[in-house]
Amino acid sequence: MKKILLGSTAIVAAGMIVSAPSAIAAEKLKLSVGGYMEQWFGYVSADDVDGQDYGGFDIKSDAEIHFKGKTKLDNGISVGVNVQLEASQNGDQIDEAYMHIDGGFGQIIIGDENSAQYKMHYAPSDYGIGMNSGDVTAWNKTITDASGDKINNGSSYRAPFGSTYIEPDAVNDSTKISYFTPRFGFVGNGNGFQLGLSYAPDGTQDSNSLPNRDAVNSDYVMIGANFKQKMGDVSVGISGGYGTVTDTAEATADGEDSKDEPESMNFGIKLGLGGLSGGVSYANFSDHGDKDAEGINAGIAYAQDGW
Repeated sequence: MKKILLGSTAIVAAGMIVSAPSAIAAEKLKLSVGGYMEQWFGYVSADDVDGQDYGGFDIKSDAEIHFKGKTKLDNGISVGVNVQLEASQNGDQIDEAYMHIDGGFGQIIIGDENSAQYKMHYAPSDYGIGMNSGDVTAWNKTITDASGDKINNGSSYRAPFGSTYIEPDAVNDSTKISYFTPRFGFVGNGNGFQLGLSYAPDGTQDSNSLPNRDAVNSDYVMIGANFKQKMGDVSVGISGGYGTVTDTAEATADGEDSKDEPESMNFGIKLGLGGLSGGVSYANFSDHGDKDAEGINAGIAYAQDGW
């Protein structure tokens, strides 16, 4: 029987599956290459404040190359990997890099990937510059006036001003472990309720260093839940999520058990009828300093069949 190091290592690292001869993959891991590219040309109207003028025409881009692989073990469990390379990086050459384990028990994700609060959220569809993807912040620059006050304090890529897909402290792709239940409660493949839970030791990404809990916020917990149902051309999706920091560096420095921990919550609903879809979503940041904010967005989209 053929063995693959990557598959067997993944099983041991997960610490949740006992590796046995029958659990070794019968097939080699097969990698595929994919990705996407987006280019925008636009115009920004902005005031000139204290020598800071960000108005005018500009070009923005976003591109990634994805390496994905998956294999199925003899016991029926699937193990996969996903590594996403930024083609136009800004301080983060590898966007996401994680392993996933799938079976009748649900799904486990380990590595640098978004949390259950993020992944289970429903919101209006993204088109153009991505009003709910955080891309809008690339066109809305945070500036500081002569008195030191910031304009657009909440303007952050993963804060409510930029997106309702949020997590506490805007940790986004920090290293974490997540579990997602199978969908249950309704007849039909892929329909019904689903729950998700994520834990991150700290907010860092691409790092194997132990977190210094006296110096950084640590022990993040994020949960998500959603329901979706599709009947013919009609579809509905409802979601809710919450995240918090259970151990703050500020509390540790003051010798206290706890301080006001950064929290995030989001809710969303999305409806579809044939090619027409619409949605509303809400997000809230609390105890995030100048990123404290709440946001709401709504959108309608129509997808036309091929000509």
